[in-house]
Amino acid sequence: MKINFGSSRQNQSKSPRGIWQAQGQRKTFVENFLGPWAGGSTSKGSTGGQLTKRAFLWRPLAITGVLAAALSSCGESATEMSKLGLVVNGETFAQEGMVSKDDWQISFQEIAVTLGSVTALGEAAPDEGGDEVLEASWPLKEGEAAKEFVTVTLHEGPAQLGAQEVPVGNYNQVKWQWGGSEAAIAMKGTAVKGDQTIEFDMALPGTFQVACGDYVGDERKGIVTADSEGEVELTLHLDHLFGDGESPPSAEINTKSLGFDPFAATAEEGKLSLAAADADTWATPQLRQLLQEVLMSMPHVGEGHCEVDMLESS
Repeated sequence: MKINFGSSRQNQSKSPRGIWQAQGQRKTFVENFLGPWAGGSTSKGSTGGQLTKRAFLWRPLAITGVLAAALSSCGESATEMSKLGLVVNGETFAQEGMVSKDDWQISFQEIAVTLGSVTALGEAAPDEGGDEVLEASWPLKEGEAAKEFVTVTLHEGPAQLGAQEVPVGNYNQVKWQWGGSEAAIAMKGTAVKGDQTIEFDMALPGTFQVACGDYVGDERKGIVTADSEGEVELTLHLDHLFGDGESPPSAEINTKSLGFDPFAATAEEGKLSLAAADADTWATPQLRQLLQEVLMSMPHVGEGHCEVDMLESS
């Protein structure tokens, strides 16, 4: 199942699928340079454009000289390196709270997100190879122990997952897994509406593969130069779950979100406790379906869109 929700700002990014498809189609220098004489054929490049066959006269000595010069040139210049950081952000809603579309004032004491297998891909700078596909990944750890998945918290601000040494370039594609054996997202806090106060502790199920394109925001991200480090941001939009009480009821953010009422309906004596593993006991099939769709709409890169696939039933 796949869903791609809109956001408040139109994303003009490249398709997040294309660059991974291109990665499996890369050819060696000889294949690209000599085209059919090297036994190769045309293929798609990392930007989706067609790699044209080079028109060379079949002169072995000339070709040998060109190859020798090119390989010698490559050996003389070292790839410039810098650092690329990884951040997970729940934005101001996670830190300051929010008003849901159904008028609940929600404040968060904790927001925990489980993620794994984070990989960023991009293109080398023009003077470092141009269309070469670059890749960066982050080893996930808790303390000194390597983990397939880690859980980070967002209620105190963006979570920093460290920086990796990478070749300079534009890292404008990122894929990651959200969820795993734990809940996709777990939240603790208080919701108030009129004379009702509910203390909630809820974990929402789901395991998803997320693929995102360019970061969309006030500044570009993912650009690494010799003089400055870059940053990749994974953004979760909480208003896609609860809606936005400051927007009109007819706004897309409110027509496609759940709000807090469906969760409040399961509270007892002002307490709400929902475990991801017990979702079948507290959610109807219809609510499970809506919850799944809403969770799949939450991952972004700033305001940039992502494609989300559900990996398993939850």
